[in-house]
Amino acid sequence: MRHVGRRVESFTISISRILAERPSLVTSAIALILAVLLLPGSSGAQSTVGSIVGTVTDPSGAVLVGVKVDVTNTGTGITRTVTTDGTGSYKVLRLLPGSYSIAAELAGFKKAAVTGIVLQVNQEARYDIRMEVGEVTQEVSVSAEGEVQVQTEDATLGQVVDHKKVVELPLNGRNFMQLATIGSGAAPITNDQGGAITGETQRAGLSYTISGQREVSMSYLVDGVESRSEFEQMAGFQASLDSIQEFKLQRNAFSAEFGSASAIINVAIKSGTNNLHGSLFEFLRNDALDSSQFQDPIVNGEKQKAPFRMNQFGGSIGGPLFIPKVYDGKNRTFWFFGYEGLRRRRFQQFPSVAIPTRFRNGDFSDLRDASGNLIPIYDPLTQNPATGQRQPFAGNIIPSDRIDPITKQLLGYYPAPQNEFAPPGEINGIYSSGTTRNDDQYHIRIDHKISDKTSIFGRYSWFDSPIVSPLGYGDASRVNFLLKDKNLAVSLTHTFSPRSINEFRFGYNQDDFNVIPDRSGGNVTQALGIKNLNPVPQQYGLPATGGVNFSGVGPYGWDIVSGGKLYQFNDVLTLIRGAHTLKVGGEIRRMAPWQLAEDTGRRGVFSFTGGFTSQIQNSASVPGTGSDIADFLLGTYQGTEGGIGSTYTEFDWTDYHAFIQDDWKVAPNFVLSLGLRYEFHQQAIPRDGKLEAFCPDCLVDGLPGDLLLTDKDNASGRRAPPGDVYNDYNNFGPRLSCHGFARWLWCLLREH
Repeated sequence: MRHVGRRVESFTISISRILAERPSLVTSAIALILAVLLLPGSSGAQSTVGSIVGTVTDPSGAVLVGVKVDVTNTGTGITRTVTTDGTGSYKVLRLLPGSYSIAAELAGFKKAAVTGIVLQVNQEARYDIRMEVGEVTQEVSVSAEGEVQVQTEDATLGQVVDHKKVVELPLNGRNFMQLATIGSGAAPITNDQGGAITGETQRAGLSYTISGQREVSMSYLVDGVESRSEFEQMAGFQASLDSIQEFKLQRNAFSAEFGSASAIINVAIKSGTNNLHGSLFEFLRNDALDSSQFQDPIVNGEKQKAPFRMNQFGGSIGGPLFIPKVYDGKNRTFWFFGYEGLRRRRFQQFPSVAIPTRFRNGDFSDLRDASGNLIPIYDPLTQNPATGQRQPFAGNIIPSDRIDPITKQLLGYYPAPQNEFAPPGEINGIYSSGTTRNDDQYHIRIDHKISDKTSIFGRYSWFDSPIVSPLGYGDASRVNFLLKDKNLAVSLTHTFSPRSINEFRFGYNQDDFNVIPDRSGGNVTQALGIKNLNPVPQQYGLPATGGVNFSGVGPYGWDIVSGGKLYQFNDVLTLIRGAHTLKVGGEIRRMAPWQLAEDTGRRGVFSFTGGFTSQIQNSASVPGTGSDIADFLLGTYQGTEGGIGSTYTEFDWTDYHAFIQDDWKVAPNFVLSLGLRYEFHQQAIPRDGKLEAFCPDCLVDGLPGDLLLTDKDNASGRRAPPGDVYNDYNNFGPRLSCHGFARWLWCLLREH
């Protein structure tokens, strides 16, 4: 496949200020939008389809009227037929990406053919045809293979990445999103250390900013259906490379057909053809092929590399639907199936400060500072109320009957040190803990030609990714991540006439992102005997404990059950009227995200500093005394969290979009595009109506300031709007762009 390789001069003019300064124009615009909204089938417009256009002329350059033009998908054999109009122009609209050929016939002229055409995602490709005088039985054939298409039909900036690049370029983890940087203006969003967000726990795997915009301003379309996570507003699943036909990064100068995003990554999934075709793959990564790293531990004089295994495998297959003696779908019905699996086993190393065995038993007789001085351990129960002074434990040893029974149980979750006599607070072990990841994704697509005027396709994709990942040393610090995605696209295209075509599209997307600490031990909090905490089953697991000079165990801050559903309805009616190509349509999106973010304190969080076993002077701890490990043994924690209840949010809202677009071909190499888009974004409404808003001018007992509820009036008889925020009905998006060759743009600028 080819992509646009020449620079195209284009510019976009914003007329928002004109509308603001001309109230009459605003009134007209509102009337126009209302007319669009009342059109039947008003819904959305974001699609992967393209168009093939051109002009047919005779040897002298005069346009030819009434030429029969057949555009054929060479993979499926499906043909669309149009005739040239009074200007000699032809347009074949709403074509799926793929390989095409063109044949033109007119009495008195030789048949003209163009082969080797590759139509890309959302591309309007121009192929002008010059016919020669002669018999129709004679043919003049021209190959378009290798030809670089100059973008003369629209001003949208973007970059197409075809299947060859997608499959053949080396990608870490076979994630096609890495190819977004081929286009200008795309940069990965990095973490605090400057690295790309690609960790096991990240929802998207890769996140990008396009032209400096925020990540939430991106749209990720799969066959025209949004795949973005509804709750987190990040990219959803990434399709397998072998299942992608191609994708396009679109940015800047959108037509009115597109909206709700500053940039779009538009992915087209493969479809079947008349020939049975497929692929199989297996990719292996193994620590046996890796070099050792600086931090790898040395055992018996040799570095021990952390074990790593990764297998990516799968394949794809597609062709015509054929049931022997029942149905032959050649040139009519096609199917495609793709699968990719990932099995990854990786061990992470955690340099840690484990509690030495002698300290676990209460023996601090050799606890010394860097100068070799003994660090005394004081008994908090001996504190003098008058002076605050405490008495040290005899021999610097805590009696076994003073060790807290809960601590004794918790010590069983703490790994033993690898170096018993490392200085206090220094690393005394490097612990390996394994991450397991098992991904499976599937794609099923059916394309069917109902009649010469009507076609339909349906595609269903789903992705499952259970991950178990450690957050620290010890098995008790593991966290379970469960990612699930489902994406459905159904498109019905009907041709009323060669100059009137309609596409209706329904989409469904569901994403689930669950982060759940390891709770294989059940209600550990209750088993340990910790009082006043009552975690629900989703929060079972080990309490988080840790100190200043020893590494803690137990997950902290990882209790999320979230997801969302999207229902998407799109409809676009395209009309060709002389030099004008009109598009009218709209979109309805129904969103329903949810999140259950539990407070980690429901399991318990306990921190130890050494303050309870230090000496007290002037109401402060004396430096060089006490130990956080000793505090832990005594069960005297410095800080704790213990939450009750949970935060569950579940919202619904519906967005309505409508647009009208006119691409006016003013001259053979100059197109003026005018459009108007309207978007209504409903505020998120909680299903239980439980939201509050602060009202600074509401009086309570004569004093300003009160809370307004969304589900009932307060004492002053007022309430907050349903979504806590009032809706905005003024989201008009006028579009005006010119595209063509420089001389036409110069003429326009010179005249205006």
